[in-house]
Amino acid sequence: MTKQLRGDALASRIKEAIAELASEAAKEGRPFVFNASKLAELVPASRTTLRRYDGVVTSELQALRAGRRTSSGLAATASLHEEVSRLRAKQEVLERELSALRRHHVEIYRQFQTHSVDVAPLIRPVLEAECVSSGRCLFCGADWKPGDSPKSNVVRMRGKRKEHGE
Repeated sequence: MTKQLRGDALASRIKEAIAELASEAAKEGRPFVFNASKLAELVPASRTTLRRYDGVVTSELQALRAGRRTSSGLAATASLHEEVSRLRAKQEVLERELSALRRHHVEIYRQFQTHSVDVAPLIRPVLEAECVSSGRCLFCGADWKPGDSPKSNVVRMRGKRKEHGE
C-alpha cells in the first residue's frame, strides 16, 4: 500500500501528474482534456480529495490551456452551445455570400436595362423569384409580397410606326 500524500506534497504530485497526462496526449497527437478519474489513478488519490485541490488543478489547466471532461449534463450543454456558435458563424458567412450574389445579380439586371436589351422574358421569372424570396424589390428596396408584379414606367406607343424619312 502506498503512503497517502497530503498538503504541499499532494499539490506538487497533482501538478506533476497533470503535466504527465498532458505530455502523453501531446505524444499521441491529441489535445489534452482533463479527466479526474485518470488523474486520481496517477496521483494516487480519490476524486473527492482532488476536488479539494480544485484550485491547483484549475491553475495547472489554465497554464496548459486545457479543457475539462465532465460527466454531468453540462458537457452536453456546452457541446450544444459550441455547435450553435459554430452554426451561427457559418450562417453569417453564407448570408454575406448570398447578399454579395444578390448585389451581383442586381448589377447584371441594371446593365441589361442600361443597354436596352430586351431580356424581360428571360429575366422576369428569375427576378420575381428573387424578390419573393428576399421579401423586397432588389432594385428599389420596397417590400415585395407574393403576387406583386413590378410597376413599369415604359409607355407603349400604339399606332403605325413611322419609318425614318417618311
